[in-house]
Amino acid sequence: MGNSDLLKPILILYVGTIGIGVFLISHFYISVWNIVSEDGHFLVDLPASEELINKLPVIIYEPYLNLWNKSCPICLVEYEAGDSLKNLPGCNHTFHNVCIDEWLKRKWNCPFCWVDIWEEDVDNYLKLTDE
Repeated sequence: MGNSDLLKPILILYVGTIGIGVFLISHFYISVWNIVSEDGHFLVDLPASEELINKLPVIIYEPYLNLWNKSCPICLVEYEAGDSLKNLPGCNHTFHNVCIDEWLKRKWNCPFCWVDIWEEDVDNYLKLTDE
């Protein structure tokens, strides 16, 4: 058995290790560093913070309210008087409180129009409603 016979398994192992390393690094780069598109939208699902979810304005539904929707786009159940709803700043879509809270624990965008919910938008909305 010559030196060239011993080098073949070592060379195969070396090339395989480099190949796996390149794959892992490129996968890491694509999945972690390249998460924002050119227009600023996130390309991965990120949850909203508990603080952001708790800041969202709560509305107690009454039939006379002029909402764009009369039912929750998540559960598809019609709103009834006294239901707790949340209105998303930025897009103004409304959902049952419980439904949107559960959604935002997984993703931080509107489930209807996909607009990202930014803490600054919530803060600005709250300032406007306090005035």
